[in-house]
Amino acid sequence: MNGEKKQSAQDRKAQILADFLSWTDMREAEGDWEKYIYKTGDKLNRSEIAKELCFARSAWTSNKELQNNLIELEDRLRKEGKLRLAKEKDANSFKAESARKDRSLGQSQSRIKALEQQNAALIAERDDLKRRVDRLEFLEHHMTTNGRVPY
Repeated sequence: MNGEKKQSAQDRKAQILADFLSWTDMREAEGDWEKYIYKTGDKLNRSEIAKELCFARSAWTSNKELQNNLIELEDRLRKEGKLRLAKEKDANSFKAESARKDRSLGQSQSRIKALEQQNAALIAERDDLKRRVDRLEFLEHHMTTNGRVPY
């Protein structure tokens, strides 16, 4: 190794928290919160913040101090009017949610249609095989009773 020690989990949590607090101070100074507000307008975009600060998104749930600081920050931003109340939704968020549901429904419907076609093809193949088995059973029965092929 080149003399570098691997950071312990506790040290990494502390480093992430320090980076977040520093980032918060920088955002406060810059006043550019709108770049980090999630599309619903009621919370900050956790993925974007984690990406910018180079830590995994799972840190929001595994690092309680970080999570508490984020919640306090969002509450403060709501009081300042920079974030909407969590229950408030505007037409854009309804449109976005509706578009997501429509896409999901469309994907489900096309998947259902493909499965129905596949099912119909399998039923047709099964019916054909049943007819062949019936024919072979007839031939087998005829050959065992008469000793010759009927034709």
